[in-house]
Amino acid sequence: MRIRTLLATVAAVAAVGSLLWWLWGRAPAAPATVATPRPAVGEPTTAVVPPPPIAGVALRAPCAFQPGEGFVYRAELTTKNSVRPRALLAAVMGATARITEDKAPLSEHINSSARWDLHLRVVRLQPDGAALLAARYLGLHYEDGGAAAGQRPVGDTEPPFFVQVNRRCAIDKFGWRATADTTGARTQQALLALVDFALPEREGELEFRGSARDERGTYDYRAALIDVAGARLLTKRKEHYRGQPGLGGMNNVAERVTGDGLSVRLAAGQWYETALLSETRELGPGMELFAKSDISFASRKIGTAPMPIAADPDDGGWVWGDLLGVATASVRQAVDPKLAGLPLEAILAKVAAMAREDGSVSEALALLTAWIAANPGQIPAIGKWIRTQGVGTDADKQLTRRLMQALGSTGLPQARKLLRELALDKGFHTTLRVDAALNLATARNLDKDDLDALLAMSRERVDPRPEDPFATFAGTSGTALLGAAAKLLNEQGADLAQKAIEELEGRLASEKTPEYLKSAIIGAGNSGDPRLLKALAPIIAQGEPELRLEAAGALRLMPMEKTADIFAAWMAKETHDNVKQALVHSMWLNAGDGAKALAAPVVQTALSQFAAPQQDPVREELTHLLGVASKQDAAAKQALVAAFQAELAKGAKGNMELMQVIGQYIDAATLMGKAPPAP
Repeated sequence: MRIRTLLATVAAVAAVGSLLWWLWGRAPAAPATVATPRPAVGEPTTAVVPPPPIAGVALRAPCAFQPGEGFVYRAELTTKNSVRPRALLAAVMGATARITEDKAPLSEHINSSARWDLHLRVVRLQPDGAALLAARYLGLHYEDGGAAAGQRPVGDTEPPFFVQVNRRCAIDKFGWRATADTTGARTQQALLALVDFALPEREGELEFRGSARDERGTYDYRAALIDVAGARLLTKRKEHYRGQPGLGGMNNVAERVTGDGLSVRLAAGQWYETALLSETRELGPGMELFAKSDISFASRKIGTAPMPIAADPDDGGWVWGDLLGVATASVRQAVDPKLAGLPLEAILAKVAAMAREDGSVSEALALLTAWIAANPGQIPAIGKWIRTQGVGTDADKQLTRRLMQALGSTGLPQARKLLRELALDKGFHTTLRVDAALNLATARNLDKDDLDALLAMSRERVDPRPEDPFATFAGTSGTALLGAAAKLLNEQGADLAQKAIEELEGRLASEKTPEYLKSAIIGAGNSGDPRLLKALAPIIAQGEPELRLEAAGALRLMPMEKTADIFAAWMAKETHDNVKQALVHSMWLNAGDGAKALAAPVVQTALSQFAAPQQDPVREELTHLLGVASKQDAAAKQALVAAFQAELAKGAKGNMELMQVIGQYIDAATLMGKAPPAP
């Protein structure tokens, strides 16, 4: 079993990650170069002087390595994934996440865990103080949905690879064998990059600000050094995330990384002592339609000794690239720019070859989209292939999904017509029907016929049957997708959105079956239309906790000026902690990056709730909400500084998790009492 299985199973690097592969593929990487025999990619072979220690760190700096040193880290990664609506579980995640339609779990929640050991050996130092480390993973073990999905026996290892760490401890680049297994190389890099951080390096500097990118986009970040109970603690937070644009009509499919915080306990003479990461990722139109993943990662040093890792950077045959870089030159050369007149069989063969070579999914989708745009007369042939051959193996279904996505991306009338036909064909594969509707609802140039097709699908009624979890898929998915379509139509300034809003309004008022009512709530949230707040009011006031939970999530895309008073009144009377957590989380997402002041009722409610006793998950969400508010609100900043200093005074007994979250928003000097906490 290869390391790519872990990529397909664990969210962060797996369930949601795999879904991202299906949607976007990887972010464009700088073309990688193949190393030539000695010396490889300019690696020095002469001795160099170690860099001076970083200011403020006792003895040797954490990343002031010596050649031959070795370290062993033990890591654990857990994820809690929620897929909404359930109909999209198999439709969106089926083949990619290795969940087939006949084995999809009944629950909307997919929880995964993994653990592994990371061995590192310092190979050499660079003139600028960076260190080249040989690395390998041992003892990979993971579980999916509570059942053992795979285990690597101790001693069985993935091939060694290289990682270069600079004097600030940040990862500079990776090196892997020039083989076809670039997916495995990406996975190795992704697992290691969970602890990527950078230290300040100038005297008196407590923070470092920089920019970086990952497989989903680019972002800015701030890393702050804090003294806690005599230890050096680093906290890191991503800011101003700029997701990789989708393809064509999928531009409104966007992932959002929130609650991302990395805390690292530093120790002299090694990379780090412990590292803890918490992150929430939301994906889909309106960040609600597809999935939400809560990620928790912990890594700790368990040994220091030279590690016998058989890897020589000078023996040639290594590919060197930056974070998640991939050698795509051969794939790009295979893309024929003369697409007009190219037969369907030929383009499918090209896409299949790209998949075998682990080429970027986004490149494959771009190729299919360009080919359809150049050959609109081939759309009937696409429909015939999908119906006759595209429902066979998992590979066939995955290719069908890519074809559907390319059809939506073009926005051509013939392409949307085919998507309508597939979505409404009750004899067609159930989850592929939903997939066709998904790409129709997010297609370019959405028109009345498209909306009518989604309306018809949403009105399909089948009584829920425990023995058949797919019985209600078409109707519930169609209803949720109505909201996504309404949002897109509103953004286009089309009057058609009113028709979808009225339909959802009626469902919210009259629907009695929980499964269908829940999908209407999700649809309301996906629309982001405040006209539906009145229809949500009875559910907020009297609904069951499960329905209130969905209603809380529905507020995240509504204008804050319309939801602020609702939030304040709701929080004052809500007794269910899960609902409170979801409600605060929605307002936090709604708040964005805090560039604009939050509505006063939201800040005042958050402050009063933060001061009151709360369960830890609710308090953490409130901390994030106040963290965003603190950019513009002095009271919010004062509250967080006071909470931090109260925990700091407790020494080793202080709440490190709370301090870590606060450290993501407030500068270290202010937290340590070295500057007034002005907004």
